[in-house]
Parts: sequence; C-alpha cells; structure tokens
Amino acid sequence: MKIECDGHKFDSNEEYEFYLWLVEAKSVGLVHSFTHHPDSFVLSDKVAHNGKHLLRKHFYTADFKVKTTEDIGLRGGVDDFTYFVDVKGGFNLYNNHREFSINQKWLFQKFNIFINKVEPTKWFHKHWCPKKALLTEKTKQIRKKYLHCKLLEDIPK
Repeated sequence: MKIECDGHKFDSNEEYEFYLWLVEAKSVGLVHSFTHHPDSFVLSDKVAHNGKHLLRKHFYTADFKVKTTEDIGLRGGVDDFTYFVDVKGGFNLYNNHREFSINQKWLFQKFNIFINKVEPTKWFHKHWCPKKALLTEKTKQIRKKYLHCKLLEDIPK
C-alpha cells in the first residue's frame, strides 16, 4: 500500500514520516530543499552474451536528495550540505537492508557518492518527531515508538 501526500507516492510509512520531518526542517530553515526519488544512478548496464540477453540493467534510486543549511548528522555530502538518503524501517520482510548495503558500496565505488541510511525511529529520537507522525490515525494516541521524542516546538531556538 502506497501512501500519498502533496503529490508524492511513498513506498513505506517510514519514508512518508521522514518526508514529514523534512517538511518541518525546511519550515525552520534547517533544510534548504529536498527531492523525493531523485534521478536514478545506473550501476550496471544490461549484459548480452553470444547475442542473447543475460543480465538486466541495474539501477539505484535514493529516497531523497537533501540540501541542508547546516550539519544535521548526515555523512558524505556530494557538495556543501547536499546528501542522499535511503529510508529504512527497523524490520524488513524482503531483506532490503542487505540489498541496500550492496548498492551503497557499489554507488560509492562507481560515483563517489555516499547514501545515508536513515531509520526514522532512531532519527526522530536524535532530532525530533514530526507532529503528523506522532499520533496514530485511528485513536490519535502517541505512537509507542515515538513516546519519548521531542517535537520541533520543544527544541530551544
């Protein structure tokens, strides 16, 4: 099930929640701009052998490209404060963490671009939780995983 918001389709709830964080960070000037699903990187072209198709092209698309106005704890900036982010949840049924690790190394080796893996639960505990992600849809209760998170308004300016 894809989540839609502001014309974007998110692959997971975690990706959507990190988007909410970026929107709040942009509203206070911490993030200058961000792009959801920026252009893909071709890691391997398709391969033919003896005139027959052997391997498909392999590409990688980050979840976000983020331009910040200051250091927010991401690593490997493409230039001053421009970073790529892949959002991962804590549990993954399809072993995407392993695939991400391989793509991360491959992308760095081929393009010298580091992809940051962000797990929203950890990120929100370190920074703040977006207001829209804090409460459950049905009961409007605080989500247990975000119980001890600050909100942006709780952080001294």
